[in-house]
Formats: sequence, C-alpha cells, structure tokens
Amino acid sequence: SSLLLNIAGKGYPDKDGGDNLNYKDEIFESLMQNIRTTGGHGFNLAKTAKLAGMSKYHFHRLFRKYSGETLHSFVDKARLEKVAEMRKKGSNMTEISDSLGFSSLSVFLRWLRSSK
Repeated sequence: SSLLLNIAGKGYPDKDGGDNLNYKDEIFESLMQNIRTTGGHGFNLAKTAKLAGMSKYHFHRLFRKYSGETLHSFVDKARLEKVAEMRKKGSNMTEISDSLGFSSLSVFLRWLRSSK
C-alpha cells in the first residue's frame, strides 16, 4: 500500500537518534492520513510497525502517545467519518462495507451498531 511505501521511503533514523523525533512524527502523520483516506482498509499493524523498525506493541504505545487515543479508536472514528461521507454521496451499505474491507455486510452492520 502507499502507506507502507511512504514509511519504507523515509528509511530508518540515524543511529545517534538525531532525527528520531521527526522520523516518528512523519510515520504517524502518514499513518493517520492513510487511515483517514482509506477508512483503515488494508491497514496492518504488524507490517507497519516492522517497516517502522518497532515492535507492534511499542508502535501502538507511541501512536497513543502521539495521537492521544488508541489506534483502534482512531480507526473506528475514521471509519465512521468514511461511512458518513459515502452515505452523503449516495453509496449503499453493501458498497460502504466492501470499501471499508469488512468481510460481510452483517459484520459491517454489527460494527456500525456497536460504534454509535
């Protein structure tokens, strides 16, 4: 995905840690923008963390520190925004479910009910 290419393209920070803060800022900004754009479809925490040179647990902790919320909460909010955006454009629930990467319409509807 474009997110993984973006992270890979940035490379790893210097060993002395000089640009470590900017590197992490860029990773999390790229990640957050990608999730907002795609509604989280195709996001994989383990792959993203590995490319960023972190364990998935450390990556998640840093994301929470950076954004002020958990990754799960951020993805859910982005999905809800994407649902509202697609509904305004006239998309039906099946199209929205497929676009967000849910395995079935019933799984999507259950998530939607529990998220409101």
